[in-house]
Amino acid sequence: MTLLLQIKEFQTQKNDSKKTIADYILQKGTDLASMTLDDIYQDAYVSKASLVRFAKSLGFSGWKTLMVPLMQELYQEESFKEHADPDLPFKSEDDVTTVIQKMASLQMDSIQDTLHTLDKDSLVQATYSIKKAKRVVMFGISPNHLFADLFRRRMLSIGKIIEVCPSHEEGLVSRTLTEEDLAIFISYSGKGINSGVALEQLQTNGVTILSLTGYHDSPLREKADIVLTISSREQVINKLSSFASEESIIFLLNCLYATYFSTDYASHFSYKKDTEQSLEQGRR
Repeated sequence: MTLLLQIKEFQTQKNDSKKTIADYILQKGTDLASMTLDDIYQDAYVSKASLVRFAKSLGFSGWKTLMVPLMQELYQEESFKEHADPDLPFKSEDDVTTVIQKMASLQMDSIQDTLHTLDKDSLVQATYSIKKAKRVVMFGISPNHLFADLFRRRMLSIGKIIEVCPSHEEGLVSRTLTEEDLAIFISYSGKGINSGVALEQLQTNGVTILSLTGYHDSPLREKADIVLTISSREQVINKLSSFASEESIIFLLNCLYATYFSTDYASHFSYKKDTEQSLEQGRR
């Protein structure tokens, strides 16, 4: 979840200083860049201590350390203002043409946002971790296990076996993995998988952990050896569907497949072509 989403959640709390500060931040937006701490506390009618406590509640040591990542997000959010809302991308009064145009815009925005935060070194590390692993097991709850299964099938088409952990068997499966293996977790919030025991067991066994997750407060970020960041502009609740995060997950998995394919392009292409020809003959 992004800082802005956490701040928006503070708006739903009771009428206390956190709500007041959250309202003020979202009202001022990028104008905060030219304001000092004194300007803010005088204009927002809150104490300096309240501003510091607000920053600490978001995991920062003080207001100044909060401002740098906050301003980055505010400027990025500003660039998306003319685009579809990831939570409510279309309205009840929109006609079909408008709905599909907004959906197209939303999906393109999600991919661009994912690309913007994608760390290329982490992608390369993830790719070669898949390549060298004796076993690769993917963990995720619905609907993420469906995306994992699609990735599994795509990788199988070029000869790489991937497993998808059955629901509620995370603890059992994690005990079978070793330091030669790779575990891949998919979770937007990092809290939806029955991962506590599984992660502890995987770390005990020395298993490399790759996570596809949102940023800032996802517990998977702290546990994983490699992190690929899902576009995190949508709220966990109060949305029509998980359009943006799901598009982001599919894009990241496609990137993993493509970069893995590229590690031995000719061999993988030949294998895939031979497989397709063999299967097609069997259908005749």
